[in-house]
Formats: sequence, C-alpha cells, structure tokens
Amino acid sequence: MDDERDDRPGLLSSLGRTLSSTLGLIETRLELLGNDLALAQGDLTKLVIVTASVVLSLQLGILLGVIFLILVVPESARALVVGICCLLVIAGSFGGVLWLRHWLKNRPGFFEATIEEFKKDRERLRGRT
Repeated sequence: MDDERDDRPGLLSSLGRTLSSTLGLIETRLELLGNDLALAQGDLTKLVIVTASVVLSLQLGILLGVIFLILVVPESARALVVGICCLLVIAGSFGGVLWLRHWLKNRPGFFEATIEEFKKDRERLRGRT
C-alpha cells in the first residue's frame, strides 16, 4: 500500500505538469490566433476603405473626362467618342478584375502563422523534431 501512495503523488504531479503544459500551449496558440484575427481585420478594413475611395474617385474622374470629351468634339463625332470611352472603361474594369484576382491568389493566407504553429505542435507530438 505504501507503494501505491508513493505512485499517486508522482502520477498526479505528472498529470498536473502535462495539463499545465497543454493549457500553456493552448493559451499561446489562442494568443497567436487573436493576433492573426487582428491583422486580418485591419487588412480587410484597409482594403475596403481604400478600394471604395479609389473606385469612387475613378468613377468621378472618368465621368468628368467623358463629359469633357463629348463637349470638345464636334457634334458629328460624339457618338464615336462615347463608344470609344465605353470600351476603354470596360477594358480598364477588366484589367482591375484581373489584378484583384492575382492579388487575392498570391497574398498570404489568413491565420498562416497559427496554422504553421499547429503543424509544428502536431509534428512534435508525433515525436518528430
């Protein structure tokens, strides 16, 4: 019976250390996830504000430019100028869509650092270092 009493404190102590280490690991990962969320939120907010500002400014500039061109050219060429301006605006929009698609594919993923840390943890638990 004395042997059982000696094993219990060791077992409980070991279990306590394991639990403490696990909780510390979870706490660290949650802090990292929180940092990733804050960065993602800041990036998303910045993206929305800048995109909206650029789009509105560009629309106003294009509208004023087309009105200017229509007023400057002779009346007989106005339909042609409107058609050409329309094609240019569509081409510019298409180019913007292609750039945005490229940017979204090549930017770092959300929670990349957190995911990498979880992968490292999994490898350590499997016994690989």
